[in-house]
Amino acid sequence: MAKTKLSDKLLKDNPLGEIILALRGSAKRITSIAGSLENCFVTSLEASDLIVDPFLAKTVVQSIESDPTIAQYLNADTISGLKSYVSSECERVGNSFEARLRPFCEKNQISLEGRFPTYLLAGFLDVIVEQTKGICKIGGKPVKSLMLESIAPAILGTLKTEAERPFEFDTFLKELFEAYERVTRIKGMNMGQPAQILDVFRELVFIKQSPSFNKTPVKLNFSEYTKEFFSRDLARVSSASSTMGAKRLELMPTAFPHEEGLPIRIGDSTRYAGRITFNEVTG
Repeated sequence: MAKTKLSDKLLKDNPLGEIILALRGSAKRITSIAGSLENCFVTSLEASDLIVDPFLAKTVVQSIESDPTIAQYLNADTISGLKSYVSSECERVGNSFEARLRPFCEKNQISLEGRFPTYLLAGFLDVIVEQTKGICKIGGKPVKSLMLESIAPAILGTLKTEAERPFEFDTFLKELFEAYERVTRIKGMNMGQPAQILDVFRELVFIKQSPSFNKTPVKLNFSEYTKEFFSRDLARVSSASSTMGAKRLELMPTAFPHEEGLPIRIGDSTRYAGRITFNEVTG
């Protein structure tokens, strides 16, 4: 006998249908939660076995607790045991973060500086652990886990992107100077006056676009150039005597580094630059 297909209208107008819809909704929610729990298993970097990322699991457990539809299928002891397991595993993973990060970097030939909770990888990539929040920031971008298996793709992906990203010293300096000139014209400033670095960044993004974007400014033709790229490129030119003709690049600090500035890695330290100028070379 063929299965009867019931329309939503029929179900909504019938007492039996109301129960069917409620059960379908519960089933979808249960299936969704089960799928989320399955996604908490990640492949171990050492043995290729499946292991649980407790930080991913913690988010799912919070969803279970707040959803009466799911909670009614699990007794209180089960939920309590799951919470205790996840909590202890989060603490264990967080405490062993550095012990796992160092051999990972050695295996992948990545230079590593710093100590928990702040590191510098490959001479430019900041890795910052916020253990109480269960967050690891990779180049400023948060990953909601401290499990190396979950953050390794972000680390390796960023390093690969940077290695493949073209950079020409003279070309970048020329584009930077052009972006600075644009800002001075827009703001009615004189050449040599310091311009806000984020204003220069925004102009630089458009200078770097291809002719196809300038002709047809749609997302498909847009070439991404992020603040992280800008910071790394500035670090490259700041470490040398960077001049455009008779003008020398100068990065200047700001009183509001996190609102107006960009972190620039120069040598063994990071400083925030908030303004940029090109001064006349004298002598």
